[in-house]
Amino acid sequence: MLNNNHEELFRSLSEKIGCPIAFNEEGICDLTVGEEFIVSLEDRKDDGIIIMSSVVAPDLPDPISYPLLLDLMSLAIGPCFSGGGNSPLVAREPDSGVLVAYEVLTPSVLEKQDLTEQFTDFLDFCISVAAKIAGNTEIEEPGAEKGDDQEFPDGQSDEEEEGSSAGSASFASHSPLMPV
Repeated sequence: MLNNNHEELFRSLSEKIGCPIAFNEEGICDLTVGEEFIVSLEDRKDDGIIIMSSVVAPDLPDPISYPLLLDLMSLAIGPCFSGGGNSPLVAREPDSGVLVAYEVLTPSVLEKQDLTEQFTDFLDFCISVAAKIAGNTEIEEPGAEKGDDQEFPDGQSDEEEEGSSAGSASFASHSPLMPV
């Protein structure tokens, strides 16, 4: 049976990141991360999915390097090879030309994986892609090994059980985090 009630998932995410999550009438919540990123969460109850998206660049560099073009093209096909379609990708929005990273979290993924982990992996992916487009680093694959566990504002790691609420509206490695 399809569970379209994501309230508990969003409550847990809100507690862990220390920021309220409130959706508009269209089922969208925008969270500002630092000064560079707005991550949109879309709760698609009819489909039982959650969509995360974020603008990673205002446009493609001109001229675009061939290696960057190859990297971006491989990111656009990522979900086809991820064993279930749960992989972030980057696409160009045709009307505005902005480059957007997005990830669709299906009911089967939401059942197996923690939304907070998905959110932090997606944010890390967005930061990596934005840096790559700006010419600063290599693109890291989402969920790749990352030395230490993610720390949250109250010092709790992502491995700890929920139950204690975060004490501030910042997100340890990506402060500040706040609703838009």
